[in-house]
Amino acid sequence: PSQVAGNPWALAPWALARYGTQRRGVLVGDQSGHGLLALLARRQRRRPQVRIVLIVHHLRESFRFNHPLYVRAAAAHETSILRLAHRVVVHTEATRDGVQARGVPGDRIAVIRQGWRGDYPRVAVRRLDHGEPLRLLWVGADYRRKGLDLLLEALALASPRPHLTVVGSPEGSAESQEAVAHARRLGLGASVRFLGSVAEERLAALWLEHDLFVLPSHHEGHGRAVDEALHRGLPVLVSKLPVFRERLGNTDVCWVDRNAPAIAGALETLRDGSVRSGLAARGLERAFGFPTWRETLAAHAALFREELAGTETS
Repeated sequence: PSQVAGNPWALAPWALARYGTQRRGVLVGDQSGHGLLALLARRQRRRPQVRIVLIVHHLRESFRFNHPLYVRAAAAHETSILRLAHRVVVHTEATRDGVQARGVPGDRIAVIRQGWRGDYPRVAVRRLDHGEPLRLLWVGADYRRKGLDLLLEALALASPRPHLTVVGSPEGSAESQEAVAHARRLGLGASVRFLGSVAEERLAALWLEHDLFVLPSHHEGHGRAVDEALHRGLPVLVSKLPVFRERLGNTDVCWVDRNAPAIAGALETLRDGSVRSGLAARGLERAFGFPTWRETLAAHAALFREELAGTETS
């Protein structure tokens, strides 16, 4: 279906509509909405004619409230849902290891790589004049988890100071206001613009208008925006997370430690157009080796059919 093509967040409703009902079939849930999902899963787990498949984009590593009792309860709640599922689908081996560490047997975990689709216009890597700012693009919906705090602090240290465009997380949200306030405290002024959520056409244009995609995340389950940047030939800077190391080579992207001085130093090195050109070429070559979206859907469909067949013998 067109609404699923290239959109991993639409997999769960697509699968539920195609592969069964709550009475008999495959119940597919997205772990990111695990509040009501827990109630439904506990009820359906008692029905032998229903198989529960849970799609996990990433394990929860940050919590709305930092109180230790809340964090412990939220983590336990997430773990209970993982253990309820007949199968857990993850996108990377790093996430698989995390799910297994929560007590889910390895034979109940399937790694299905996220794919991508289509050909995109290629970014033209430009040479910077002396003192001309490097143009950075950050895309995401979770400012804390995806390292925007570190990036803002790095901008304050880098010279000449890059210009940063931040896309994602609705304008006016509490997290967005916190990030804007952080940039103001650092004295970044006009060096940072927060666009909030933008239309797909606007985002497509923004990829082409920038020199570097930056994602110094603290935690990721896949990092879909990294794939899109690579497919467009946009050089990429990422933190040294296992989930990225698993899919990317040593010279495909610029690797950084998760601290502001390291990121600032890398940004200064990446002012060199020849360095960015090399990253763009190697990253694009790597991206062509990623699975297609059609292959990703086919792998999910095969797993759902396998689970559906299990209901016939129950």
